[in-house]
Amino acid sequence: MKKKEMFLSIVLLFLIVSCNTTPMYNKKYIKNATYENDFYTAVNGEWILENKNLPLMIWEKTNSNIVADEVDKNLINILNELIKKENKTRKEQMLVDFYSSGINLEQRNNQGYKPIEKYIQNYKNAKNIHELLEAEVQVYKELGLFSLFTSSAGYYPEFLALEPSDLSIFSDGTKKNRYREVLKKLLLLTNFDNDTAIEISESVVNFEAEIAKNALSYIERQANSNMIIYSFHVIKNLFSEFDFEKLYKKCGLPLTSDLIVRDFELTKKTASYFTNENIEILRNFAICRLLLRSSWYLSDKFINQGNEFYSIVYGGSKPYVNEQYLQQETLSKIKAYFPSYLEEIFIEKFCSLEIKEKITSISNEIIQEYKNILTNTTLLNEKAKNVAIKKLERMTMKIAYPEKIIDFYANLESLNSKNFIQNIGFTSKSKSLWKLNHKEYFESKNTWMEPVFTINAFYYLASNSFTIHAGFLQDPYYKDDFTYEQLLGSIGTVIAHEISHAFDKTCVNYNHNGFYSYIWDKDSLANYDKWCENIVELYDGYPDFYGVKNNGLSTLNENIADILGMQVCLEVLKTKENPNYKEFFESYAFRRKSVLSKNNLIFYVNHDEHATPRARVNRVVSNFQEFYDTYGITKKDAMYIPLEKRVKF
Repeated sequence: MKKKEMFLSIVLLFLIVSCNTTPMYNKKYIKNATYENDFYTAVNGEWILENKNLPLMIWEKTNSNIVADEVDKNLINILNELIKKENKTRKEQMLVDFYSSGINLEQRNNQGYKPIEKYIQNYKNAKNIHELLEAEVQVYKELGLFSLFTSSAGYYPEFLALEPSDLSIFSDGTKKNRYREVLKKLLLLTNFDNDTAIEISESVVNFEAEIAKNALSYIERQANSNMIIYSFHVIKNLFSEFDFEKLYKKCGLPLTSDLIVRDFELTKKTASYFTNENIEILRNFAICRLLLRSSWYLSDKFINQGNEFYSIVYGGSKPYVNEQYLQQETLSKIKAYFPSYLEEIFIEKFCSLEIKEKITSISNEIIQEYKNILTNTTLLNEKAKNVAIKKLERMTMKIAYPEKIIDFYANLESLNSKNFIQNIGFTSKSKSLWKLNHKEYFESKNTWMEPVFTINAFYYLASNSFTIHAGFLQDPYYKDDFTYEQLLGSIGTVIAHEISHAFDKTCVNYNHNGFYSYIWDKDSLANYDKWCENIVELYDGYPDFYGVKNNGLSTLNENIADILGMQVCLEVLKTKENPNYKEFFESYAFRRKSVLSKNNLIFYVNHDEHATPRARVNRVVSNFQEFYDTYGITKKDAMYIPLEKRVKF
């Protein structure tokens, strides 16, 4: 072999191998990235270099963060303007009282733990399971919280002793010790003596660790297959001495016929401890859980311990408690518990009818091209195609904001500008009870599950609907001066992604009414499963920064939605005259731009159902010939995927 040919062969081999080697988080690698060897990094390189040195307490910077910061800044400005406004309406005054109770740190420091003192005392004094139940009822009625249970989604309780994210604490000795220390310090702040605080914190950590042995993993708990509906009486009968039905009645919760439980074995194990024999550990657990859950609503010393707990679970450093922090945290609670009145103002100021109509038009184009893809696919038989197309035609689109914002708080006359945790409780309970008494709200396909300023989009299996919120339709995801191609690459691929979840591995066999339906013949099912296997293979082990590797199986559904979403948007683009594919692809890549700390990227691949941002760009675009034609990608390039390995639907 001639020296020149040998040299070229070595270069070619290096380029091919580099496709599956670890990208480096350094200036040299990022600056030298090209469209041919790392499209994601080449498009976003300049931005990554500007932002890659994250502050200690910041774990990631993404487009979603940028939008969230801008939306939050606008919402805080709205609240600060309301404080200054004279002659406030009832809704405006309630927003101001809630906000004021949260941002006044001097007031909160003076109160210490007084806002929860009587509840701690009630738990402490409970001599038997009946008295413990009474103490739990009072906490729910006045604070909207459960201490002994985990209340999920605000309208059904999951009877778990642990939050899903807490489980990692008990498999790591260092985390476990830090968690024990957090509980001890919270107890000391509540005037327990040192020896008692040590004893209680030790017993509670051991109790939770024992229960955690029966729990599903975080990933398993997120799977829809583990979300099972049980009869109310099945759950009730797990409690031999604790009057579960009485708890419901005393809390004013309707006795629903069904309850949704994501982890039955954990629920069963937890229930087995609710006996008089275990009253001491249940008392201690209730006290510690209430302290932990209310820590962010009390003084700065309590807040610091709450943030320490958060850093144990998620990593990173604790934020400093100052005016900006309090504004941000108080806003987050308004968004969670008291969003409706703020939504109305946000829509008026930041999402015009013109924007809503523009995004609706693109959504309709995507739906139409989706029908064409389903009609022409070779994966499905005719019956399966008809069912899939019907599902698409019956899908409900919820764009930007609903016609009417639901008022969950019409029965609340006022809030207390001097009691933050009580305001949390009043609004949370009011919202939960409204939902419990309006079942038709959840049965309607037109129901909006999240506030309009949410920076996200969703597909809902049960209602066969997708939502993209007004919060998402902000710079840099949306700009009025975007070209059609830029808008399609940014917002269009989001919409197409959510629609595509209707045909992912979990949802594909559900019909337009959200019911399981056997629509596959054996050949169709085999073809689809093989297609899914190819997607798993495409992503599995794909490298990211810091040597982190993607898991193809745990991210399968999201990868399906990404690939299908790209495919349908390209079909839409083909219908346009002289489409600018370069603008489209780069808009898509720029939407995914991200800088993550090493710890957060590791947490991401172990807990998130999505592939890493780099994989969500590079492994998607490389499946489509339009990408190869636009950038002249050839076999020698790292972005090249052999034709037989590409995974179009």
